[in-house]
Amino acid sequence: LRNIYNNTNKACIVVSTQVVEVSLDISFDLMITECAPIDSLIQRFGRINRKRNKDSIGKYKPIYVLKPPLKNAEALPYNLDVLLKTYGKKGLWIVLVLILSVVMSDQISVFIKETVQRLRPSHDESLANFIHLVNNRKAGLYGFVSSHATNTVGFAILSSLIIRNKLYSISVLLWTSIVCYSRIYLGVHFPLDIIGGALLGTIIAVFLYSVYSQTFLKKYKHIEIENPKIPIITLSVIGLSILIFSLLDK
Repeated sequence: LRNIYNNTNKACIVVSTQVVEVSLDISFDLMITECAPIDSLIQRFGRINRKRNKDSIGKYKPIYVLKPPLKNAEALPYNLDVLLKTYGKKGLWIVLVLILSVVMSDQISVFIKETVQRLRPSHDESLANFIHLVNNRKAGLYGFVSSHATNTVGFAILSSLIIRNKLYSISVLLWTSIVCYSRIYLGVHFPLDIIGGALLGTIIAVFLYSVYSQTFLKKYKHIEIENPKIPIITLSVIGLSILIFSLLDK
């Protein structure tokens, strides 16, 4: 998908299953998706407007979530009650606050990058002999702070505070750790970039949760995800993929 659709200016339509939830490096200008549990929707939303530039930063792309079906059989593989809760007012506010977390993390981290203007290790000529680039991908010019670290840490902490499920919290924080480590492994960030991004993401998450708790928790209780085993399975697949890739890359 990356090679076919990201290297052309021609319009295209992608019809996909839930595979788009697993951190694919593709960027859509518009998304129409069936209703799904909140954690799945947030992953899908991450495929929107990924390839930003100076002209597109601050401009948002539309996402349309279809109304849940009326019958249990039509809701599969999800539970209809979970879809109805997700699509209702409670689920809507939670989705909005999580999206706001990602938007704030992304925009603030990009602003800091452009202000500090510290080169990534992949663009530092003095480190050229010490950096191993995967597929010769250098990413953007500046690296402090890491947007990946800011986004993932902010989302992980905020969603964990809202969902309050131990298995989910452990799995999403492990996933975040893998993402952060991968940025150093790929040679596109210094450790301090990751630490700075993680700190920024934590501050944003705590701030948004304080607002959320003072407004929505007075009316709604914490939400429970449909199946906390799903993040564990996803994490295992990602970890196995990274292991295989690292062995082949050597």
